[in-house]
Amino acid sequence: MQTRININDVIARYAVGDCDFQKHDLRSLNLSEAVLTYADFRQANLRGIEMSGADVGEARFQGASLRGANLSGTDLSAANLQDADLRGVNIMGADLRDANLVGADLTGADYDLFTRFPLDFDPAAAGMILRF
Repeated sequence: MQTRININDVIARYAVGDCDFQKHDLRSLNLSEAVLTYADFRQANLRGIEMSGADVGEARFQGASLRGANLSGTDLSAANLQDADLRGVNIMGADLRDANLVGADLTGADYDLFTRFPLDFDPAAAGMILRF
């Protein structure tokens, strides 16, 4: 079961050293309009954050630093990771289908045979490391 958490709480907790957001649902529900909105991490410094198993599908990470983060098993489907620093991240088993990876630096990022990528994305050409 995923725990729902507000994006502002993530940023505030991260700023004081809490980097563990495993299995959290980082989408937020705007009750006044009854619409599901998606996390906005644009330009955020989230180096080393623990988000394994989290739901951040359709989130905005443009220009964010997630260097060294654990995103294994994370739902990043349709997320915007354009120009994000993803060097050394663990995305083993993550769902990146339909994600925008244009300009993202994935050098040294770990993936496995269960990691799902956008069509026509070549992890080896991006400098990623296949782990078994």
